[in-house]
Formats: sequence, structure tokens, C-alpha cells
Amino acid sequence: MDLSLKPFFPATKIAVSTLNLFDTLGIILLVPLFDRVVYPFFERRGQPLTQLQRFGAGFVFAALAMGTAGVLELYRKSQSPVETKYPTDADDMTTAHFLKEHISACKNIDDYNPLAYQSWFAAGAAASGKPPPSACAKVGPTYSNGTLPLSSIECDFVPLISRVSVFWQIPQFVLVGISEILTSITSYAFFYAQAPPNMRSFSASLNLLTTALGTWLCIPLVALANSGKVQWVPSDVNKGNLAAFFFMLAGIMACMIVAFFFHARKYKPISQFDGIDSN
Repeated sequence: MDLSLKPFFPATKIAVSTLNLFDTLGIILLVPLFDRVVYPFFERRGQPLTQLQRFGAGFVFAALAMGTAGVLELYRKSQSPVETKYPTDADDMTTAHFLKEHISACKNIDDYNPLAYQSWFAAGAAASGKPPPSACAKVGPTYSNGTLPLSSIECDFVPLISRVSVFWQIPQFVLVGISEILTSITSYAFFYAQAPPNMRSFSASLNLLTTALGTWLCIPLVALANSGKVQWVPSDVNKGNLAAFFFMLAGIMACMIVAFFFHARKYKPISQFDGIDSN
């Protein structure tokens, strides 16, 4: 995706890891909104949100985040420039149109330039002291004078990025932040209220354990997604099906929401633990 700060600072690019900031920033900004606006709104209507209802709503927002990410991925791929090869013939320059601003930020364009490879070869190959363009190779013979023709050089396709701004991912991170507000914060209050005094710390630690298990679960899920003929999450996302992976996560969350709904209906909350023997 386009990492530039368009339209204000088009020459400046941000790191992809910066997007995690919007998850944290969303939580910081929205927690007061939920405490002072959202929750009081339901209380004034005589329908205060219970802790279990907040859990359920948080799961819904998590599923929406994954579904939205899948839709954005479909749009991103539809807006990606078609891969093209570097023009190699001075008489045929119009057959390959090339936009430098669409080159993947993590790639060096000279690695895909047969002209650069030809220059490296003419300089004496390895004797030049410089490595050859990594995406090009000699696939044919040289002329009798030792010159390597362009027809004997084969280069990989130039990796291009989508024209879609990376900031379109912000809504997904905000949805994840809302999900954390409704689930993570509520979970501490839930375990404190529903667990015996001598089990509260242990219950809270189990809550953190579920976070760790959720992170670990990504490993078998990615392995499952990549087990078919077409890998969903390859190193080059343009050759995979990342949207299907996001939709799979949304589907898993939908199944968990249904299971949570049936279990939550049977749960009977304990109103007060004070004065009760915790044993």
C-alpha cells in the first residue's frame, strides 16, 4: 500500500508498524467516551449494559475488524498496478509503462534493471567489486566481442505497490481498539466481581493467558491457510489470498459469538462475594 503522507507530505513515508499506534490511540481517546457517553446512554434508557453484554459487543467489533480488513484487502488488490518488466529496448520504450512511485518501498529498482546488469557485466562481473542486480540473471550467450546483449538477460517482474493509502487501515485498528475496551477492560471488573477474593489474581492471570494463547493460535491458523495449492499468507501478499484469511478469522469469531451467546444465557452472576467464605 502507499505509505506516503499524501497530500500534505507526499515525499515522507511511514513505517507499517506505526499503524499499531492507532489501536492504542483509539483506546486512549475512546475509553472516556464509553465511560461518559455510551454506558450512561444505556443506563438512562433503563437498559444498562451488563458485563456479559459488553463481552459480546466486543466480540462483534473484533469480527467486524477482520471483515473490514478482508474487504479492504480485496479493494487493495483491485487497485494494484499490474506487474511490468523494465523496458529493455530503446525502440520499444512505449510498450512498458513504469511509475517509480508505485515501486514497493522495500525493493531496489536497479535490481530489476537489465541495463544495470549489462553495465555490471561489462565492468568485469565479479571483478567490478559490486554485486550484480539480484533479480536479473544471464540466460543467453554473449557476442563475439564479449558484450552481453539485453536479449541474454532475464529479470524478474518489478514489484509494485497499490495506489491505496495505508491509512485506510486505520478503521480496522480503531475497531480492534473498541473491541479491547469492551472485552479487556471489562474482564478485569468481571473477574474481580465474580471470583472469590483468594482467586481474583489467579482469574486475572488466566485472562492474560487467553491473550497469549490467541497470539500462539496464529501459528497453526497460518499453517492451515498455507497448506493448500495457493498459499493465503505468503511472503508476497500480492500472490496470496490475504482477504480469505481475514474472512476466515471473521468466520471463526462469528462462531465464537454464537457459542458465547448460548453460554452467557445460562450464566447466573454472583451479586456479592463480601462476607461469603471464599472456600
